[in-house]
Amino acid sequence: MDKNLEILNEWLINNNINYFKDYKISLKSWIKAGGTIKNYITPETIKDCQKLIKFFKEKKIKFYILGNISNTIIRDGSINAPFININKLSNITEEKHNDGYKYKVSGGTSLPKFSKFITKNGITGCEGLVGIPGTVGGGGFMNCSSYGSCISDYIISVECITPDGDIVVLNKDEGKFEFRKSIFQLNNYLILNVYFLFPKK
Repeated sequence: MDKNLEILNEWLINNNINYFKDYKISLKSWIKAGGTIKNYITPETIKDCQKLIKFFKEKKIKFYILGNISNTIIRDGSINAPFININKLSNITEEKHNDGYKYKVSGGTSLPKFSKFITKNGITGCEGLVGIPGTVGGGGFMNCSSYGSCISDYIISVECITPDGDIVVLNKDEGKFEFRKSIFQLNNYLILNVYFLFPKK
């Protein structure tokens, strides 16, 4: 076994962070393709995510971040680089705001769940996202859109972890959202929470 894998396995166990060894990603992928990931890590808290990123930087371990794997193709064979999946961080919280309806949405929340939740509460603007089988974090990462609904239309800020392990909040302008693009693609940030503001109507 690779030395980094041995160190990582021991560290994950000592820190009580959930992970799967030799995870067949084809069982999770929407297109049922991909090889075996040696360490498929599923943290349950923001603190665990931050500890992971800092550990990877300290040990100079290259890693990848995955959402619902609905728009990602992963190669066949054995993959030594660890993967982080934050699907267990899934929550929608309404916050008070004088100008409209503000929501804090965890990055691991599915886009269909979020779209249905918003629509059920009588808020328009995200109906088109209901058919995208990704996560809110993945949607923000690639600035997804469908049927005239673009996820960045109502984003006001994004909370994320930098490759250095720092938690930062970027406003919409700092996110540099364009068609299928955002700053998160360039900097390998892990999106923790996305804040939305929908107008009262």
